Amino acid sequence: MFTVAFECMGLKPTNAYITDLHRRPVPGAHLTQDGDYLTITAPRGRRVRLDVRAGVEGFGRTFCTADRGGEGYAEDGRFDLLAELAFSHLRRAERVAASWEAGEPDELASAREHFAQSAWQDRENNSMRALAKALVAGEEAARVSADRILSGRDIGVHPGPLISGTLFGERQGRWSIGVGPDWNPKEEPPDFIRPAAYNERVAMLCSATTLPSFWRWIEPQQDKPRWYVLEGLLEFCEQHGLVAKSFALYWGGIGGCPVWLRGLPHKEKLQAIERWTTQIVQRYRGRIAAWETVNEMHDWHFANPFGWSHAQTLEVARLVSELVGALDPGKQRIINHCSIWGEYAQNRPGVWTPLTYLDALLEAGIPFEGIGLQYYNPGRDLLECLLHLDEFARFGKEIWITEMGTPSDPRGHGRVETGQTDPLAGWRGTWSPERQADWVGLWYTLASSRPVVKALNWWDVSDSQAFIAHAGLLDDQGRPKPSYELLQAWCRRYRLGREANR
Repeated sequence: MFTVAFECMGLKPTNAYITDLHRRPVPGAHLTQDGDYLTITAPRGRRVRLDVRAGVEGFGRTFCTADRGGEGYAEDGRFDLLAELAFSHLRRAERVAASWEAGEPDELASAREHFAQSAWQDRENNSMRALAKALVAGEEAARVSADRILSGRDIGVHPGPLISGTLFGERQGRWSIGVGPDWNPKEEPPDFIRPAAYNERVAMLCSATTLPSFWRWIEPQQDKPRWYVLEGLLEFCEQHGLVAKSFALYWGGIGGCPVWLRGLPHKEKLQAIERWTTQIVQRYRGRIAAWETVNEMHDWHFANPFGWSHAQTLEVARLVSELVGALDPGKQRIINHCSIWGEYAQNRPGVWTPLTYLDALLEAGIPFEGIGLQYYNPGRDLLECLLHLDEFARFGKEIWITEMGTPSDPRGHGRVETGQTDPLAGWRGTWSPERQADWVGLWYTLASSRPVVKALNWWDVSDSQAFIAHAGLLDDQGRPKPSYELLQAWCRRYRLGREANR
């Protein structure tokens, strides 16, 4: 084993985790914190990196990476964590600028200057400035590369992703379609469909949508499915030329499991899942372009309320995927993931992350064509988001960005509008309508530059029913925010969304 100690002076990490250089957990590696030190212990022969979440003045509260400039740590050492983060992100930005032929953004020179100054004066302040500038420099170098790819692409070869938005809202008063609480299953469920005027805005912008095929909402009482709620939305899709994708056919979260299912013996649960999958696929095949088969089954605790083993989890994934393949052959089957960096698995031996769960699916021979990824307020710089996406692309499957939302205001649900907020809650500054729009424009550009990306679905279309507070593209009155207007212009520029066929 080898040991690497990081002195955290100048930073107050609130979370940290170790991976290898391809962002997978390292078996046998451990991370401990003692006072102002974070210490990695890892097996010799492995190269590791450390990701830490901390406040970066001039950028925001975010995860940053220490990886020795891309080489990783493989032997004993002691380091200044802030300096290591600055060095690692500076080298990352330089590699991207050079290897992606992006030129050098102005922020890169500034990052180098502050990093050099940190060696002989005001170490903490200059290291922090170097880190903030390096984060932006990496994003800006990636922007140049992505814009060149999108602007010069052959649309027949690289048509670009579907631009998607939901026609329902996550929340309705105290209720949520996905995360609970439960309503009385003997009563009519809350209506999560947004007003028609809001959905017309979606149709003016987007080329696709995700249907709210939440099992709990569709079939709150056993054998009494409420198909009419999906019928109305599918008719809207067909009238407006929107490609429809399903939500997960099986999801262990509250919104995916009807109350009546939860107390059944395991065998009867499987029979119910098979019956539900068969009914919905037979009913809507030919009208659904892609089926999300299972969601968040990678040891994410919220999605495993029954305490299923890995073998049982794979059994359900196989059941649903093979059944969809038999009932609607040729349609995309997407396996969806949340918490995609897998930081929850730190110091929990044997726990899957999304990447290692996908390894297990492939090893088990479970058939699927698409990988779904969620990017809710990811808390990383957007170059890291893109590089992480590239790791998922190594599986050779299409990538569907199924759920995402970032806010236009740092205040959460239920916060008093004049209340104090975290001054580092944001990206390149505190969240605002304009900052949200900038984030949308850059992330859509970066992700769309990858031909493997099939769709980008914005979950929180309206603030009035948003899962992430203030994360709508429309405000709570259904009026376009700067992010909606920017995305419209972005679609015109790159011929995507509703502009793809004009």
